[in-house]
Amino acid sequence: MSRIEFWANCSAEVDLAKIRTASVSVKGECFRDPGRCLELFGNVGRRSDLLRGVINGPLPGFDGVCEKFLPRVSGKRVPFGAGIEQPPFTWGDCNPQALVVNFTYNTNAIYRILNNLNRQDLIISSRLEGLVDRACLLLSYIYQQEDAYVLKHLNNNINMYLISRVVEELVGKAAYDVDRQEPQLTRTSLEQTLKSLVAYSSKSVSQYMALALGRGVAFQEQAVSAGCLEGSEHASVEAKTIQYTEERLALDDRQHLIDRVLMAEDDGRDIRMCAILDDTSETVFDLLWMQELMKRCRHFSVELLLNRLQVSINFSSDMMARVLENEHFSELRRRGGSQLLIRHIFCPLISYQTNLLTGTAHNALRAADFVYVKGLNFFETCQIGNKDRYHAFVVLGPISQLYTGLQDYDGVFVHVPRGVMGYTHDRDSSKIRTLVGACSPKPPRSSVRVDLGAGAPSTEDLGTPRSVQT
Repeated sequence: MSRIEFWANCSAEVDLAKIRTASVSVKGECFRDPGRCLELFGNVGRRSDLLRGVINGPLPGFDGVCEKFLPRVSGKRVPFGAGIEQPPFTWGDCNPQALVVNFTYNTNAIYRILNNLNRQDLIISSRLEGLVDRACLLLSYIYQQEDAYVLKHLNNNINMYLISRVVEELVGKAAYDVDRQEPQLTRTSLEQTLKSLVAYSSKSVSQYMALALGRGVAFQEQAVSAGCLEGSEHASVEAKTIQYTEERLALDDRQHLIDRVLMAEDDGRDIRMCAILDDTSETVFDLLWMQELMKRCRHFSVELLLNRLQVSINFSSDMMARVLENEHFSELRRRGGSQLLIRHIFCPLISYQTNLLTGTAHNALRAADFVYVKGLNFFETCQIGNKDRYHAFVVLGPISQLYTGLQDYDGVFVHVPRGVMGYTHDRDSSKIRTLVGACSPKPPRSSVRVDLGAGAPSTEDLGTPRSVQT
């Protein structure tokens, strides 16, 4: 056992040999020693020599760390520090054992990025493990400045940016650009998904919604990165993609969204949805259901809130251009400027965060009748309480379980009414209001309408709060 001190009066006893069982994987990938970042963090304070040569030149002081490594939105450093909320919670709200688990995420996230660079021949294999150590050391140094000021006040979203920024610092912007992350992997995954669409033609709106959920946990990008998206790996990705077309969702308000669009169409009333999208491969299926709904309802329009930056494997402005060139999206392309609107924003973080949204984003939200928010991370960081909205994601991991009240791999497509938060955080986890507690599925309307897929009438259908033990 080793004692790790995170900051004054916050420490944990850690069995590094057993930490693998508590490790949090990152998009399906794990380093052989997930406790490595925690081990180096514990040693940095006692052995300053470990930091020698981590970067070229002297290590910056606290002010330099903040200036050099913290993200910026609209040219300004993100609000950061005591009293500033970072949803769903800051790491200062975590119990020490939860911080231990968070550090396994750090190791695995660093390894995943560097291993992808290795697979692309942007770094050589012999440097991989040494770079993992250097990245863990530099991240640990940043964390420990001013009695762990950064560590206490960040959230998972900002932490992921820090990890990416540290990797960029070590390998150089030519190999890894924090504003243009993983473009080759993302484009390749997009092309593979577009090629697969012939197998998914003539689906209903609700089926495409279910396919988008499944694709989000199929981890296609992992197989693409490893160069093995064929045979059994390809079959596994496709099997996971269809799983929620065959299983009940834990919370299912798909028909509620369809109904409101159909009612507006019946009334001849324009209705606009603002869409916040997640990973690239799953977004292809999200765009398919939006296209199908537009085809049937000419008064329905969608404004996509797209990031001009390429962050991880998220869908971005660049990826949209390629989608619109594809034959399966000819109807979407034809509706550009009328039913399909695109608003571009700049966001350096892996998920949009409510308290950091730009004026451009707020304008799009104001213009919408309701909002569609895709993805687990976006559910945690982007609660838009002044709008009717639909959150769609698959529950995965302890934080997701904590804030939803559901279990791993539960599918969610839920309506959250205006004025209601999808969850309410509290440092005492017993007082957290979960998604299940805040919302309940809406019953289908009893009227008979045109089915949007089958052609026959149908009835419409990383951290943990302080008191949570891991």
